[in-house]
Amino acid sequence: MREIEIKVRLDDRAEILAKLATKGVKLSKPLTHHDVVYGEPGVAGDSGSNQAAWLRIRTETAEGKKPRVLFTFKRSVSGQMDSIEHETEVADGEVITAIIKELGFEL
Repeated sequence: MREIEIKVRLDDRAEILAKLATKGVKLSKPLTHHDVVYGEPGVAGDSGSNQAAWLRIRTETAEGKKPRVLFTFKRSVSGQMDSIEHETEVADGEVITAIIKELGFEL
């Protein structure tokens, strides 16, 4: 899948939420997440032109629910806001961490 992120600044959050509600949009309760990101050895991950692959383990927590662990592969196409992304839920974050380290990726 190709992911293209678009970020905007909201001047009036309440107005936007009201307009979304008129379109039938229902927002979920807030989620919290903790990300651990791994990159290829010797490759700086903060460069806007970096097209190296990187891997993420995200632990996502929603109120009253069991945390879930997501494993993500990303590679920038034309910048950090335009990426190829593959993501799947995993049963055990420690196992996927061990696999990533065996592949040679680094924090």
